[in-house]
Amino acid sequence: MAKYDAIVALGGGITPEGRLAESSKQRISMAVSMFQQGLAAHIITSGRWSYKLDCTPATTEARAMKHHALAHGIGEAAIYTEEASQGTIANAYYIKQCILKRYGWYALAVVTCLDHAERTQLIFDHVLGDDYNVAVYPTLELPDENRRILGNLRLIATTMELSDVPKGNDQALEERFPYLQQSTVLASTIQTI
Repeated sequence: MAKYDAIVALGGGITPEGRLAESSKQRISMAVSMFQQGLAAHIITSGRWSYKLDCTPATTEARAMKHHALAHGIGEAAIYTEEASQGTIANAYYIKQCILKRYGWYALAVVTCLDHAERTQLIFDHVLGDDYNVAVYPTLELPDENRRILGNLRLIATTMELSDVPKGNDQALEERFPYLQQSTVLASTIQTI
């Protein structure tokens, strides 16, 4: 029996031509391996592209990761994509609103890079709330010193951002982060295959 309802591969970058950055490749490759080991019956790929990009890539991170999973033997029926988020808070929130609630899934394995793992755990625990069981699995990609420091600073900033938001409270999250209010129209951007 599977340990999780789904394995989430968070986007980690994409080129303007639509090729996955190395971090994204490592994340989806690890998610595929975990799926093949029977840890979950579904994979969720999540991410549009970084808000830091100054151009629109040829495809989303989620869609490119989906194609990677398909190319490595995962059947289409097992893959769900969330293509709207441009940050980890949005990843967690849109996945919750458009996939988890719809299918009644409560146990997730989330794959990200090591320097993002602690922040990812904080965000998914806070956004999803106590009804959900989330375990974060970092890839073996080792961050350099600058990325490690930046990761720690982002963790502190996120802790402060979420401190006045009750855990798992969707309305409070939308009030604190107005860009999340788009979630009511996002159902059309979430692909379940």
